[in-house]
Amino acid sequence: MKKMVRKWLVYLSAFVLALSLLPVNIKAMSITDEADLQDAINQGGSVSIDSNIELTKPLTISQDVTLTGNGSLVLSTKWENDTTSPITVEKDATLIWDGVTLDGGNRELKYGKETASAIIVKGTLILESGTITRFVNHVSGNDRGIIYVDGGTFHMDGGSVSNNKLLSGNYQGIIYLTNGASFDLQAGMISENLVYDTQGASGIVKVDNINGKNVFVMNGGMINENGSTAVFVGSLDSRPNGVALFTMNGGTIADNKMDEASGNTWYGRAIYATNGGVTLNGGTISGNESQFYGGAVYLVANSLSDDHTKSFFIMNDGIISENHSMYGGGILVTGVSNTNYEYHVELNGGSIVNNSATRQGGGIYIVRGQTVHLHHVVIYENTATKIGGGIWTCSTGDLRTYITNGGAVFDNHAEGDESGSAGADLAFVQHEGESNDFILAERIIGGGKVSYYEDGGVYAVNDPGEGTDGSGMYYLGVSDGSARFDANDPGEAVTVADISTESYALISNISDNAKSLSKESAALVITGNTADRGAGIGANGSVVIGDAPNEENVEYTLMVNKEWNKDIPENKKTAVEVALMAGGYELDTVILNADNNWSASFTGLPEGNYAVREVHLQEDMEATYSNVTLDGSTYKITITNNALPVTISGTKTWDDANDQDGIRPESIIVRLWADGKEVAIQKVTAEDNWTWVFENLARYQDGKEIKYTISEDDVDGYQSMINGYDITNHHQPKTMNITVSKKWDDHDNEGNKRPESIVVKLFADGTDTGKTITLSEENQWTDSFDGLAVNKNGQKIVYSISEVSVEGYTTKITGNAALGYTITNTLNTTTETSEKDEWPETPNTGDSLHIYLMTTAVSLLILCAISLMKFKKEFSN
Repeated sequence: MKKMVRKWLVYLSAFVLALSLLPVNIKAMSITDEADLQDAINQGGSVSIDSNIELTKPLTISQDVTLTGNGSLVLSTKWENDTTSPITVEKDATLIWDGVTLDGGNRELKYGKETASAIIVKGTLILESGTITRFVNHVSGNDRGIIYVDGGTFHMDGGSVSNNKLLSGNYQGIIYLTNGASFDLQAGMISENLVYDTQGASGIVKVDNINGKNVFVMNGGMINENGSTAVFVGSLDSRPNGVALFTMNGGTIADNKMDEASGNTWYGRAIYATNGGVTLNGGTISGNESQFYGGAVYLVANSLSDDHTKSFFIMNDGIISENHSMYGGGILVTGVSNTNYEYHVELNGGSIVNNSATRQGGGIYIVRGQTVHLHHVVIYENTATKIGGGIWTCSTGDLRTYITNGGAVFDNHAEGDESGSAGADLAFVQHEGESNDFILAERIIGGGKVSYYEDGGVYAVNDPGEGTDGSGMYYLGVSDGSARFDANDPGEAVTVADISTESYALISNISDNAKSLSKESAALVITGNTADRGAGIGANGSVVIGDAPNEENVEYTLMVNKEWNKDIPENKKTAVEVALMAGGYELDTVILNADNNWSASFTGLPEGNYAVREVHLQEDMEATYSNVTLDGSTYKITITNNALPVTISGTKTWDDANDQDGIRPESIIVRLWADGKEVAIQKVTAEDNWTWVFENLARYQDGKEIKYTISEDDVDGYQSMINGYDITNHHQPKTMNITVSKKWDDHDNEGNKRPESIVVKLFADGTDTGKTITLSEENQWTDSFDGLAVNKNGQKIVYSISEVSVEGYTTKITGNAALGYTITNTLNTTTETSEKDEWPETPNTGDSLHIYLMTTAVSLLILCAISLMKFKKEFSN
């Protein structure tokens, strides 16, 4: 017993020990006043704030701390420190902000004299939830921020930064990155903030390039409804020693619009970049608005523009939509005045849609001296009120479109101006004394062909100051009132040589197939934008679509060769039309004939996967296509025409009354002959439904068409008739006649009872055939059944007859079907007897025995019934 108790005590002790080893959930230290707050922070770990605490002194985060709870840290009216920020996160320390509100109280106080900062981040700040709000600084200064990330890292996974203001100074940001700082925006909202800057060189997020590599990566979240530029990348300073980079992979920059309180409403309200690098890989930039330049994106070439690792704008994906400005509703590219700096701009993918400009460049505007490179682009369904629905360019810049990685411009519109409009797809303004490159590719993205026709005309003057509204409209070009393009009377296609020397308004001529393929092939779409000029793209600078030919960027040729099978006759070798195919679409065609030695080429093609198709193939021909090979820059393919094989089929018809005589054979032999020479043989049976097919037969031989015939081996008892490739076998079945005669044995019609005629029925194998004959004096009481089949299903038919009963006569039939039948009718005679009172004697028919047996059976049944009842009663007793 004691041993058992000791055993259970051991188990209990082990259980208690296990419980003691379980982790204990230590509740976060709850703080209610400022006096304890710094001490709690110094201890590290989780600090809970569930009430409002006034801050009168700076807080320093020197180790890992989590501030959690529903309370607030409110900047006190007693705050007097003008050199230190309310919160500083030291290097190697991490502050996780989860739920707490940091409230500046909208007090225009002096804090962080040099930085205007509410929070200085030298270590790591993680905003998971909660709010940083209502910080206002009116002290003049440069390079400052409410959240000043000084070589540290700011992760924003939620929460908000809102209603903060910097009301004086330049080059500032609500979130400011410098000295090798990084900002990662995953979720949350940055909204309703304002930064004052008379130069417009500040942003809600300012990525500095003065010192170190400063990086802002936006993967999610929103920067919206702010009164200043959302993201400023770089600086206007000509002394940068660092790198400023902004990458947008997701999220939204939206509805950041003009606010007079910002000190400058002129420039891009989503992104302003100068001496900085911007990459768009995703996300949406929409609803932003500036007064003059770049509703969404404003790019200024500056001193670092030659270094494309530091100063660039590359768009690979994402959406820029429904933004507005006077120039460049979506994107505007310019440079510092009186310099030759050029921003490196590549647009490779994404969508620039439904943006608007009051004057030039609804989607994109390019200022003189700047160049924008576009790849894999389609520009369609944009609308200009004056000229250049797709692209408007001026002779101060170039328009160059190339095959490799190129694009397409089509289905744009120029309409709506009272004085007239022109150039649905392209408008080009030429001024005296200016030279430019004007190159139009003859093929578009995907490989389709394009040509250009006049669509009205352009009037322009050489004095940029002329214009009724200060816009220089006549220098920029207006419609000259010429007739617009008429598809029924298009005129001559315009050449590049024509366009390079004078102003033009053009429309593209592209097949529907080529348009569809270009849309499917495109990575960048510019559509739905509006402006006075250049609704898709407006440019005093240069527009380059695709890549110029060089050793790497090659224009390709597809060479098509035709070969004929040697047996095809010469008169069948007629000209053929061959279509270029790409992506399942037919793009254009060439003609192959004897004059070009059955060879032609599609030229000026971009690299791609091509095929060809012979358009109108002769009915008796088939085309086979070789694999496409590439020899240098030439694709090669060969089409071989072969005659379609001949198929000969036929059917046997048996004309033998369904084999009445049973002599039809089980099979027949059909032979095929080619030009009189036997080439095939088939055995045909009922299992084949008496049909035959000879397949895969040559149509031609040695340049002549082969004549095919058939024959049938003799079939006993049948005659064969061949009609084309069908055979009818005829056999006449055997027939017979049966004669029937009538004899009368009536003493020469004694008593005058003989009828005028009698009817004889015919039976076949005992079955009434329905056939009858009538015998009378007129046919001397003789007639016959004629044309009767001898056999049925190969068996001889047994015929017999009967006579319809003749009253008063007895009938006797003699003879047979082969010799004929005789029917003898004998008159019946009768004898009279005297009447007697007694019943006549019952004739001896044998029925008396039947009656006796019946009576005996009934009697026995009655006795059995009585015995059964008595037995039942005794049994019951």
